[in-house]
Amino acid sequence: MNQKTERLLIYVYALLFLVGIAGYSIASIKPMIHQTTEIFLFVTAIPAMIVLWLHQERKTRYAVMVVLLIATTIFIEIIGVKTGIIFGQYEYGSTFGLKIYQVPVIIGINWCVLIMAANTILTGVRLNQFVSITLAALLIVVFDVLLEPVAMQLDYWQWEENRVPLQNYIAWFIISWLAGWTMRLLNIRLTSPLMVSYFLFQMILFIYLNILILTGQNQGLI
Repeated sequence: MNQKTERLLIYVYALLFLVGIAGYSIASIKPMIHQTTEIFLFVTAIPAMIVLWLHQERKTRYAVMVVLLIATTIFIEIIGVKTGIIFGQYEYGSTFGLKIYQVPVIIGINWCVLIMAANTILTGVRLNQFVSITLAALLIVVFDVLLEPVAMQLDYWQWEENRVPLQNYIAWFIISWLAGWTMRLLNIRLTSPLMVSYFLFQMILFIYLNILILTGQNQGLI
């Protein structure tokens, strides 16, 4: 992909996330921002995956990996929701509409993007493969630590007794680590400034929303 085009997309993403931050800061438009969460995730995640696809030499292999990763994580989530043995006891709320056996489709897409983005970030650092994949998995766990309080406040999902179990973070690490190894074994080219920016923009958004929660300014967030 043309570098100027990708840079322009980064600016567009930055603007979209700034709108999200501003939206949760203005009481009158918070409900509208919340209602468009699923659309926002689709609109930002899918182009990021397409841009990474354009960076690939083996585009078919990348496309197959994306489909398998989305399908696998949705399947894992279905088992998780039904049994509680993977992440703990939880259920998805009403924020996301398009679901397969109670699991939102966007969850599988978001898993895919997060795993690719974190590994793209660590690929840019000179580390051996094992350390790089392990740090990418840990980065995703850190992301989930930021995500969980916000997810419960915005009814993405709810945990039994409103407590996030340790096994959830362990599961996130294992899934992310195995997926990272799979991408390396398939020689997926992990290079995309947009994918890196997308991950960082999400982190900034969730840090901001956590600040609102911690300072008690999240009243009427949804």
